[in-house]
Amino acid sequence: MRSGRYCAGQYLVRADSARAELLESYILEARFLDVSEDNRLYSHNKRYRVYCLKPRWLDSEVILKISWASPDYKFWRRANIIVSQLFKNYSRSAFEGALMLARAGINTINPLACWTYNRSVLRRESYFMYEKLPAEYSIRDVRLKAEGGNTSYGLLFDEFVEKMARLVAGMHERGLRHDDMASGNILVQKEGDSYRLAVIDTDHISVNHVPFSVLKLFFDLKCMRRLDFDEETRRRFLRLYLGADYSERWWPVMEFWRKGGNRPLHALYRMIVPREERAKFKT
Repeated sequence: MRSGRYCAGQYLVRADSARAELLESYILEARFLDVSEDNRLYSHNKRYRVYCLKPRWLDSEVILKISWASPDYKFWRRANIIVSQLFKNYSRSAFEGALMLARAGINTINPLACWTYNRSVLRRESYFMYEKLPAEYSIRDVRLKAEGGNTSYGLLFDEFVEKMARLVAGMHERGLRHDDMASGNILVQKEGDSYRLAVIDTDHISVNHVPFSVLKLFFDLKCMRRLDFDEETRRRFLRLYLGADYSERWWPVMEFWRKGGNRPLHALYRMIVPREERAKFKT
């Protein structure tokens, strides 16, 4: 990795990228401030601005994701985001999360660089750049079309629910969790006559090395709290996810997390799992 500080923040660049020096210059010269609104992509999450760029010095399209406090938020929500950005580097979390997934063999984005930009003492923006995935759409897009009555998309949706359940199970087997496992965060890539899923929104990746299998599964099910499926599909997802280990006793646990869960349990998790274990995939 190439890391350092510059006049307005700090940065981290993939050293194994042939474009490392160009990316570093792009950051140090603050050329990212000139990004055109014509390149902006729609994002339902107002916490981020997302741009698709094709710089002259890169041989592929890239996505630039900026964490910011949108003026569309109400005052207290915006203030909360500003304060949280002072204590958490969202771009670095996304950068490290993508690397953790890749090392575990999970299909995801290819991170290039992350950096912060301090506009003022109390206003810090977080930037994350990664290669654009050649994806057709997200599972959320397929779900919405299926719910609209499109039969062909309904069949695709059933297939993707199964693939997504297997993907999440594989991720958990490797000790990783995605704490925002919504259908919009799973992209679909077409490969010949088949489809491959890719995980995005990697700032939500965390490590789960609880030493007891039952307790580990309890916390793993927290990943599904934002599944935007109807109840029937959520039950099917749980059956596919657990496979031969499926039991009806896990359905109330899944719904427990969906309805908010108990925040003190997260503190309990951090007490049970040593810091070095939680940081295992970050080294």
